Amino acid sequence: MSVSVDRIKNHLNELATLKQQFSTLSSQSIEKFGKIIATAQVYQTKMDPLNKDIEYLQRQQKNIKDCYEKLNQIKTFRKTSREVEGVVQQGPSQSLSSYLEVMDRLQEAYEFFKQNTLGDGELTRLQSLFALGLKKLSTEFGAVLKQTFYPIEVERLLAIVEQSLSENPEMRTSTNLAPLEEASDPLLNTLQFMIHWMKNSQTLSISGGMHGAEGARACLLRYHEFRREVVRSALNKLRILLRERDMQSQSTALRGKANANTQRARPKRPPGFVWDVSLRRQLNETETEDLNSEHLAITITALVKFMQNERRWLERLQLTSDLDETQVSLDVILKVASNEILTELHNLVRLLQLAEKRAEFHMVLSLLLVMKRICQVGPELLEVLQGIEHILFGFNSSVYKMIHETCIALQKYTEFLRMLPEHASGTRGVVPPDGTVHELATNALMFFEHLLEFADILSVVMYVDKASSQNNADTIRMMCVSLQNDAQHSNRVGLFLLDAISALVENLERKAESYSDETVQLLFVMNNLQYILKTVNRTEIHRFIQSYKPESVASISSVLDDLRGRYSRTCACLLQIPDERRLGNSRNVDAKERAALKSLWHEFNSGFNTLVRQHSSVSIPDRELRDCLERQLIADLIPAYSQFWSRSMNVAFTSHRDKYMRMTVEEFESRLKRLFIPSSGR
Repeated sequence: MSVSVDRIKNHLNELATLKQQFSTLSSQSIEKFGKIIATAQVYQTKMDPLNKDIEYLQRQQKNIKDCYEKLNQIKTFRKTSREVEGVVQQGPSQSLSSYLEVMDRLQEAYEFFKQNTLGDGELTRLQSLFALGLKKLSTEFGAVLKQTFYPIEVERLLAIVEQSLSENPEMRTSTNLAPLEEASDPLLNTLQFMIHWMKNSQTLSISGGMHGAEGARACLLRYHEFRREVVRSALNKLRILLRERDMQSQSTALRGKANANTQRARPKRPPGFVWDVSLRRQLNETETEDLNSEHLAITITALVKFMQNERRWLERLQLTSDLDETQVSLDVILKVASNEILTELHNLVRLLQLAEKRAEFHMVLSLLLVMKRICQVGPELLEVLQGIEHILFGFNSSVYKMIHETCIALQKYTEFLRMLPEHASGTRGVVPPDGTVHELATNALMFFEHLLEFADILSVVMYVDKASSQNNADTIRMMCVSLQNDAQHSNRVGLFLLDAISALVENLERKAESYSDETVQLLFVMNNLQYILKTVNRTEIHRFIQSYKPESVASISSVLDDLRGRYSRTCACLLQIPDERRLGNSRNVDAKERAALKSLWHEFNSGFNTLVRQHSSVSIPDRELRDCLERQLIADLIPAYSQFWSRSMNVAFTSHRDKYMRMTVEEFESRLKRLFIPSSGR
């Protein structure tokens, strides 16, 4: 135990000794470090002037170096204008990339002199060379532009248009045809590169200078002008091709030879809608010589194809930086061709108004044809003109005017049928002398048939005219949507047809009063009603008027039945065949009764001669009507005449029966049948 305590004490003593030694060393180290720091501070104080001298020398060295570099730059940039002047004046036709490198040198030199305010004369010279270079680039852009696009084949354009207008869905979706216009890809890339370089070039701000953005605008203007003329020229060539085809088909028809091009022949215009056409002044052919509605409809479709084509090229070349600029470019390119077509649409409406004053309404068909074609390409037109309000508003406005004027013309036509003014005295009467079908009826029904070729668009036109009477800004879209459900609006066409037919019948009944004989009046009305009824049942007119009023056709038939009854009664009154009460039953008659019987036969013979005379000038072209009237007369007259004949044969009222009883019952029936044989066959 004592040994352990001693060891601990020894260790503690050693630790105390070590602590004392460490304290001594620490105090000595602090003293030495203090001396070192003091020495360093003295050194730093002595080195500060030297450091400042070194920094000054370094700045001087840098300034000398910068000055040397600036002098080299000045020397280099001062040579720039002299070195590149010849290249700039020559233009970029030899090497576009080398020329653009020269233009970059000009920009760099100009910016150097501008930033360092060195020499206004050199700045002006550089600016002039750069402006000249941009003009040369713009000229080269125009030259490359003319070489880039291959000429448009008008036949291909027409084939594309006809494919899009085809009634066959498979034809419309076919992709066999080549694109409308083709171009050289390398040259397209060159155009794109040039306009991109000019857009990104630095701006030269010297007064009167021309910078890259202005050069880009100049190139864009060249592009607008070039493409505008391409569209306009192609559409004009298309119209020339269509006229040439028409002339070829017409000359071929005159020679009597078959020609496939006759499908493109201009439809023959229906005749006027009055009996005596010669007394009505027709539309002057010179007014419509260059305004063919079929050609116009094809041209409108071609313009839509060009609109799509121009948008495609703008997107391919990236000539515009955003959608707004693209829309402005399309407006500039297409407005001339669009305005020409809009002017023609306006002229078409104007000519319809002139035709209405001349009692000609066939031009309604021209407007319907054009509107149908516009509807067929309507979705494409609306898509490509989205945001181009100027042109789109023009088309909407023109289509609305055509719709409104078409409906007005049809209303006037109905009134025309009802209130057709009678002609002044002339070589021909206002009604046919033979009581046959009036030309007013034939032309009206023919006009209805032509209208129903456009029944789908006609129903839409009538609907849109009522629905958009206060707003025409979205007319084309409304038409396109309505055309997809045109069956819902077919009753509007039925209403028009029924009103027009009613007006026609009313007019014909008034015209019948021009005949002096009631029999001829009735035959005239029946001839026309029979023609109307058969035409209605034979054509689509039947379906449309039935859709509006199911009993309409039956009503016309009932009117015809009533007229046949009236006709039979009129003939009976004219013949004055006595009934059983007037004849009596006695075989023995006195002188007074014999004289009365002779008078009855005399009145019958006189009436029959009158009946024959009246029918001799009348024609009943419809066999069905002739047979029906024949059966009606035989059924109503033969029994009464047979009784009259039998009673007279049993009475000795004269010794000369042949003088009074001129026809047997069989002969009378035969003579009645001969009443309805055309005069040439009697």
